[in-house]
Amino acid sequence: MKKVILLFVLTVSVFAYSQDSTKVQDCKFRINEVDDFTGTSKKVVEADMLISHTDSTLLKYYKNKKHQYTELGIYCGKINDSYVAYFSWRIDTENAYKYYGLIVSDAKFMIKFTDGTTATLNFAKTEGGDTNFDMKYTTYSNYCLLSDDLLADLKTKKIEKVRMYWSEGYQDYPVVNSTLFISQLKCLSK
Repeated sequence: MKKVILLFVLTVSVFAYSQDSTKVQDCKFRINEVDDFTGTSKKVVEADMLISHTDSTLLKYYKNKKHQYTELGIYCGKINDSYVAYFSWRIDTENAYKYYGLIVSDAKFMIKFTDGTTATLNFAKTEGGDTNFDMKYTTYSNYCLLSDDLLADLKTKKIEKVRMYWSEGYQDYPVVNSTLFISQLKCLSK
């Protein structure tokens, strides 16, 4: 009986260890390199979707569409010891500038965590968007530098919802991946 119990404990331990080590292997990088000339280390993970949302007033038009009205993919990066979050918005209208305007330099991206606390990221540059008139959508690309204070929260807290401050006003969005920053920053810490 002791042999059976010992064998069971060893099997569970090996399985649990292999599951943890698999998580490290699940990290997918867009960039993972050290510059030959400068010695600069760059790691950037693949993008994950944080927002995939269509307002209830538009749902009847989006039953068979490939994309939601608003989508936001985020991918984090680490350059030497500095962390950054890259944002790639896709809004399913050629009139995004009219409705949302710009992402201005220092615009806020607020995060409400499931514990009720909040954090604010600030965009590093002004972005006017790029409209594809043939396909009738607009993309915005921008990034935020992540301070040590932000990293402490982003590495450990789940996200409930976010608020984006566009130049035409703010918009609240539900999230589809509450642990996006936790998993991406874990990959960059290795």
